[in-house]
Amino acid sequence: MLAARIKALGEPEDAVVESVTERGGTAHAVITFVFKGAAARGVLYRTPDGKIQQFLLVEVSR
Repeated sequence: MLAARIKALGEPEDAVVESVTERGGTAHAVITFVFKGAAARGVLYRTPDGKIQQFLLVEVSR
């Protein structure tokens, strides 16, 4: 169900990196994805070896 909702948004028109911080080598990034008629905020946690450990996606109003 969630995958279908995300797919229905289509390709993002823009992606804006809102912030990147690091703590203990782990990077935390907040990214806003802009779609036609919608926007979503992604929160990403990446370890020093480059692996994405967690990616959260939340719909935000536009």
